[in-house]
Amino acid sequence: MGKDTGFDRNHLAGTTVGLPTSATSAMTADIQPTVDGALVRDCTHFSLSLSKARRLCHWVAWNIDASMKVTTTSDHREFVFDPAYQDSCQTGGALYTDDELDQGHIASFSDVSWGSTDEAALARKESCFFSNITPQLANFNRSDLKGLWGELENEIAKEDKAAQQRLSLVGGPIFSGADLEFRGVRVPRDFFKIVAYVDGGSLKAKGFRLTQKDLDGELALLPLDQFRVYQQAITELAQEVGFDFGPLTQADTALTPAARATEGSFSPRVRRITSPDEIVVAGW
Repeated sequence: MGKDTGFDRNHLAGTTVGLPTSATSAMTADIQPTVDGALVRDCTHFSLSLSKARRLCHWVAWNIDASMKVTTTSDHREFVFDPAYQDSCQTGGALYTDDELDQGHIASFSDVSWGSTDEAALARKESCFFSNITPQLANFNRSDLKGLWGELENEIAKEDKAAQQRLSLVGGPIFSGADLEFRGVRVPRDFFKIVAYVDGGSLKAKGFRLTQKDLDGELALLPLDQFRVYQQAITELAQEVGFDFGPLTQADTALTPAARATEGSFSPRVRRITSPDEIVVAGW
């Protein structure tokens, strides 16, 4: 894969994983075109869609090939505007000056660092475009949950070596009217991540959510200093973000066999994850 070829739909052996598509006309209208008029921005090892209203990504889709991982010799990150979009369409560095907000990657710096040395370096550079960055409340970004959120792919890749450690992922913020406004930007309080892989020759997917909502209890919101990580049905995540995740919905390991046989028919399932050894469990 070369420069700016984007997310590889055929990255997983024997199957095709497409990019998310808008599920509503309102969502289609909110997609910010690039300066060249494209609705999807392709970078090295990842692609993304930008929101007009929020000036943050709707989603980022990326590939990981752990067998071709390039170890980073420097942790240097230079956050810059994505040249594919007008600066005014992005949330830039001014938001993160002298406050408690952190610049959080959706497709992480290390995830895209694979391939040739030059290719990995380009992918890392592009991962620091503001189009791939969302503001993260520091009480998440500097907590143990950040490690757990980042450990999802690693734990899944251990399962039968996940077809030689190849993964395809989609992630992003879950926008809500309840998001906190700061300096004119509404800061997301929820994020999703879908991890797709091949196991036993079949496509499988797991959907996860980082949230301040108490999904397995009765409280509408937790105190603002508490986050939780859940595994959640991909169909539910799709409904909230307004995008169709195609075959990943039916590949969801959280659905019962009967539910997988009937598209759109399932019993909502959610479970809280508190440690890496709970990420991959039977029946999920």
